[in-house]
Amino acid sequence: MNTADIRFGLVGLGGVAVMSQALLIREAMTTLGGSEIAWGCLLFLWLIGAALGARIGLSLPRSRSLITKLSTPAIAISAVFGVALLRAAPAISGAHPGELAPAGPILLVWFVALLPPSISVGLGFSSLGTLCGKAATAYGLECLGATLGGLIFTFLLAPWGTPIIAGALLGIAVAFGLGRHYPWIGILVALLGIALGVLAVDWVAATTWRLGGRPGALEQMIETRYQRLEISKGPSRSLFVDGRLAGTLPPDPYLILPRAELLPLMHADPRRIAVVGGLSDGTVAGLLVPPVEHLSVIEQDPGLIQLLNSGLSPEIERVLNDPRVTIVIDNPTRGISSLDPVDLILLLDGPPATLRANRSRTLEFFRLCQSRLTPGGLIIVNSGVSSTYIGGHSGRLFTVQAATLAQVFPQLMAFAGDRVFFVGGLDDSDLAFEPQALVERWRHRGSQGTPYLDQMIPTLIDPARSEELTLLIDSTDCKLNTVARPSAVLPAAALTEGRGLHILMPLLEDLQRTPRWAAPSIIIIMALVIVVWGLPRKKTHAEPALAIGFASMTWYLLLLGTWQGTRGTVYSEIGALTAVFMAGMVGGSIWSRRWPDPGRSLFFLLPLAACLSWVIGAPLPANSSPIVIPLLLACGGLVTGAAFAGTAVLAGEHNDRPGIGRAFAADEAGAALAALIVGVIGLPLLGTPIVATASAIICLAAVVGVWRHDTTTQ
Repeated sequence: MNTADIRFGLVGLGGVAVMSQALLIREAMTTLGGSEIAWGCLLFLWLIGAALGARIGLSLPRSRSLITKLSTPAIAISAVFGVALLRAAPAISGAHPGELAPAGPILLVWFVALLPPSISVGLGFSSLGTLCGKAATAYGLECLGATLGGLIFTFLLAPWGTPIIAGALLGIAVAFGLGRHYPWIGILVALLGIALGVLAVDWVAATTWRLGGRPGALEQMIETRYQRLEISKGPSRSLFVDGRLAGTLPPDPYLILPRAELLPLMHADPRRIAVVGGLSDGTVAGLLVPPVEHLSVIEQDPGLIQLLNSGLSPEIERVLNDPRVTIVIDNPTRGISSLDPVDLILLLDGPPATLRANRSRTLEFFRLCQSRLTPGGLIIVNSGVSSTYIGGHSGRLFTVQAATLAQVFPQLMAFAGDRVFFVGGLDDSDLAFEPQALVERWRHRGSQGTPYLDQMIPTLIDPARSEELTLLIDSTDCKLNTVARPSAVLPAAALTEGRGLHILMPLLEDLQRTPRWAAPSIIIIMALVIVVWGLPRKKTHAEPALAIGFASMTWYLLLLGTWQGTRGTVYSEIGALTAVFMAGMVGGSIWSRRWPDPGRSLFFLLPLAACLSWVIGAPLPANSSPIVIPLLLACGGLVTGAAFAGTAVLAGEHNDRPGIGRAFAADEAGAALAALIVGVIGLPLLGTPIVATASAIICLAAVVGVWRHDTTTQ
């Protein structure tokens, strides 16, 4: 292969790799609850596969030419196979319809689905990078392809659903496999792949429904930027979100609608109401009761609005088209920020099992809600906890949310029906909580929604149980749930994914009960052992690459977590932020080409990486302008890209060709370790400052490896 073909192949490899990774991880997240714990496990599998592939590629020098031609198509083909396997996961694991799958079979499915394409990525880069001969050039071109692939996936392919994405991915991969000498054939193959994906949409939807064991027949499936929505046929329809039962249409007249009409009764005069969530289970259908004059419905996914407004539920459709209703298509943070003051805020979205879901349960968000309430206003929050048992994970989730709400709302109570709701008020708020007072309000307002609601109210709020819960709130003294330290995520994930992660959750709970200094100490000790384990060795100098890989993945996860918690990310923003990070790597690779001795540059870059870790761990990114997080991502990418050339020099003993594969393998292994530690332990348990400090110490310790190389080569 000539130089142009090698560079073309590196760009194609990066683009196809990032599109395959995004597609597979998006599909895999729906098989479990979608928390950062699952995300960390998935990224670990992908990155460790890439590291393994790079090491295998170094041991197959005679097959290098064949690998360079087949690796890019192999990534796409194995990724599409992995998607099919993940869609069949409910049937393979024996999960009940609408429930999460058990951990054992799902981990095996993840392993089989993610390792083949990720190993192909490592094989391809190791072979193409070695042929390229220049570490900075090879890494920069691969990152350029990843940047373009991420933008194409996010802004062009993601809205069209998995079958079309898979078809386009196959076509693009084959086009790059054909090489730059056949551009028109490549374009035709890519278009053919998209056409096949379009033709397969209905068949894939029906097959996914059947493999999931859903009751009845599928009427419609929509894949939006945020989730997969499926709805069954029949007069009573079931709505599934990412494979899990979310509600029925029409809304349950004996549970959902009476509870919806009960919520406004908590306020003395609720003229203006804002609600987050409550669409998928139909709660919004019961909120337009006297004296409500205006209802703001905040929903991030326009696809869900479109589905519910297509004649499937006259009750919900009537509310969505009522002139008193405003639909706010945005995330909760920006949605609440955009409102005029309201009398009542209802947070009815799901439990905070992910950083993205947790953004509407943090101390910062509750303060935002307080600023949007009129004098005497109330907030009602779905705790995500069943009222039957407040202990274990449920008790921890309850107490964390109660303690956080109590910091903002001096009046705080809880009522229990089928689930627990918090009711928070300001000093001048009038909280009516006694069943008789609520019945009097209902009769005075002349509500016509639910007949006999006056007889149902004592059942809906369970006064005796509600009094016990309110006493429990008064005795609560625990960690607050903030953006920097999301204490509610782990217990919520345990409730949501407990069946799926029954092996992992007890270990995390034990870690949570240890002294606060123990967990970061363990991480730092592990990191130091990994960095200095090769001090007596004479051949391999991969410790700096391992440290840079660990740090770069830590920056990426922490900054995206901060963005999700403070700015309220949308899918397109995730793609754009990733593109900024990869573009920084391209810039760093170009920068490093100017250095006469890239290896010695690590004496400067590793301390710089440590400083960047401390900046990311400071309160600045969370509380500053929105431009700060993209700027820090670009800086992180710049340092990562600039350091790769130096790590390749060290790993190859001043020879880029063998060093490229070794450095890439070590870099991916370090990133895999960070994904596992930060995703599973760091973000849910420790918070951003501690994790960032651990990353900084790793980078400083890696200077030892650079010093060892410098002394042995003099």
